[in-house]
Amino acid sequence: MNTRSTATPLEGDWALAMTTYNRIAAELTGVAGQGETVRIVLDDGLPHEAGE
Repeated sequence: MNTRSTATPLEGDWALAMTTYNRIAAELTGVAGQGETVRIVLDDGLPHEAGE
């Protein structure tokens, strides 16, 4: 999978990642934090390949 820094814009992986990121960012704009770190994990559910 390509990351944002290595993917060509508008390729499937990049476009899907940006859509997901933008939707999450839009939902979090009104959240007032209390100084704690929020971690969001996106898992495709596929098993890891050897070496990962």
